[in-house]
Amino acid sequence: MSQYFSKILIIIITIVFIAFGVFILQYFQQSNIEELEKEKVLEGGEAEKNLILTSPISEDKWKRGRTYQVRWISNIPKASDVMIRLFKLPIDTFSPVWSSSVLNTGNHSFTVPETLEPGEYGFRIDIYNKEGKRTTKSSDKFFIE
Repeated sequence: MSQYFSKILIIIITIVFIAFGVFILQYFQQSNIEELEKEKVLEGGEAEKNLILTSPISEDKWKRGRTYQVRWISNIPKASDVMIRLFKLPIDTFSPVWSSSVLNTGNHSFTVPETLEPGEYGFRIDIYNKEGKRTTKSSDKFFIE
């Protein structure tokens, strides 16, 4: 009887550990997504005044291997640095699939890498002024085919 009880106890402990591991994994994934969304919301009002993304727009379909313009309008000085990052959606990690640092000219020629898998994507633009203050804006979702 005690051998039977030991096996049952081991099975129950294993199930508890697995459930706990799944919970922790989901919690951290969700907190990463919420943190990114929170950042957009916290900076959203200020970003609306200082930065507008005009391309890509919602439901655009960009083809791999072709070159498109990422465009923005900003009242932040042109000498500021701009970090452009491309994320596969839904965002489940802070790691972009592509990124580049460019000057604040209001546009950037982007050639869609052939290696990207088809799906929904979004750009995130961070503009840093000379004091190091960051303004962040995310594009509408668009598709890469």
